[in-house]
Amino acid sequence: MEALLIEVAGIFYVFLEKECHYSYEDAEEDLIKMGVCFLQFSQNYPRYFEFLFYSKFKRNVQLDTDIQIDYINDNNSFNLFKEVVIRYLTYNGVKKDHNRHIVNLWSYISGLSIVASSINSENKDVVLRNYIQSMVKLYTLGIKRENGNS
Repeated sequence: MEALLIEVAGIFYVFLEKECHYSYEDAEEDLIKMGVCFLQFSQNYPRYFEFLFYSKFKRNVQLDTDIQIDYINDNNSFNLFKEVVIRYLTYNGVKKDHNRHIVNLWSYISGLSIVASSINSENKDVVLRNYIQSMVKLYTLGIKRENGNS
C-alpha cells in the first residue's frame, strides 16, 4: 500500500506542478494559484484526495529546521506548497518562523478542500478562488502587522 500512496502522491505533485503556472513575479498570486489547484485536485479526483489525506497511513512532518514528509521523495505536494509559501513569506519580509505559517496556510487550504464539496453554486470555482484570495489578503495584512509593516 505504501507504493500506491507514493504513486498517488506523485500524481498530485504532477497535477500541482502542471496546473499552477506560477509567475514567480507575484508571490501572493502564486500562493492563490497553489490553493486553487489544490482545491481543483480535491474536486476532480476526490478518491485520490481522500486516499492521500484521510487514509490511515501515517505521514510524518518534521517541523524543526526543514519541513519534510518522510515517506516520499523531494517531489511531493507538501514540499511544492512549502516552496510557494516560503517565496510568499520572503516577499512579505518574513525572515523567520516559516514553519508556523506553512502549517497555518496548509491547514486552511486542506480544510477548505474538505468543505468545498458541500458548496452549491453555479460559480463554485469563482467562489472558492475568492475564499482563497480573501484569506491570503487577510493573512498578508496579519504578517505585515506582526512585522511592523502595516
